[in-house]
Amino acid sequence: MARLSKLEKVKDIDYNKVIVINRLLSDDANILNKELKRLSTVYGDSIRSGLMNNAQIQKMAQNNLFSQTISKAIADSLRNNFTIHFDQGELDEVKKHLLETHGNELDEEKASNLSKFIIYDNLLWDFFQKEWNVSITDEEVDNILQDHYKNTNLSIREYKNDPEKFERMKNSLIYQKTINYAAHKFTVKLEKILTEKKD
Repeated sequence: MARLSKLEKVKDIDYNKVIVINRLLSDDANILNKELKRLSTVYGDSIRSGLMNNAQIQKMAQNNLFSQTISKAIADSLRNNFTIHFDQGELDEVKKHLLETHGNELDEEKASNLSKFIIYDNLLWDFFQKEWNVSITDEEVDNILQDHYKNTNLSIREYKNDPEKFERMKNSLIYQKTINYAAHKFTVKLEKILTEKKD
């Protein structure tokens, strides 16, 4: 879906800002179970055939939620640095998709608020990709897919043979790369993890 909403920077970003995370998304059993269920659906055939096990799915879920925790913390801390000009058509489309896929968990108001955050989050990471010249080559994607195959024995043919799926994978990897870059650009403190390690 094309980005019709616009993000405008209205205040310089302080890269010395300390972003404190005291709660991981994976600490919420409900969120963790939803991610485990989602991954189990995506990789169902691989689990049933023995190519993947529950421990691998658990690790993947933890990694995904860790990235989402950092992404949300940075996005929340920078809200005052940007003005968002929402396109109503884009908002309606995202909200419709949310209600179709999560209608039993979201009411109209929650779906509207989540739609705004999703659009803001996408625009923010698009902004940082351009700001920091974050990119990934097709060769890098191929190497990551090959590593994935070696580690999981899962087929990567669908990504190699389908340009649309390959592009989606590439966009996902650029997003992850940008979050990783941001985690080093800002000072991100995981206070809860540090506290737990001391006990």
